[in-house]
Amino acid sequence: MSIGNLKDTGNQGNNLPFQWKVLQGLQSIISSTFNVAIKAPLGQQNNDNSVSTVLSNEQANVLINTAAKRFTAADDNATSFSNTIFSISFASVGTADARISFDGGTLYLILKPGETLNLDAGGVMNYYDGALITWDTTTNAGSSLLVAVNYI
Repeated sequence: MSIGNLKDTGNQGNNLPFQWKVLQGLQSIISSTFNVAIKAPLGQQNNDNSVSTVLSNEQANVLINTAAKRFTAADDNATSFSNTIFSISFASVGTADARISFDGGTLYLILKPGETLNLDAGGVMNYYDGALITWDTTTNAGSSLLVAVNYI
């Protein structure tokens, strides 16, 4: 379609008004706000299947909560943090090994006294499932962890 195509059979010599109205209608559709639910594909895609987007207010400038606590054998149990975690840091500040798990407590990594471990989900709105990150300062007497976390 071209505006002012005088050879078209629609208006015998002047289809400009019709084509102009069609273009205005298309612009109106494009400019309108729709309540759209995207069904597929969802989730992260390769570059060839991706479109750049603008983050909504619910995705950016979100208030992030921060907490820090020392855990020792006196706490009498293994602990986890069930919130959505953006970053978490562990510092082994006791005299014995502390234990940290990333699979909900099946396998544990030993954090020796003086060692630190920092995890950052790295990227806009990436997160860890807090229920899978657990730690234990009760198995080894003298273990102590200082845990700092950013979460929503």
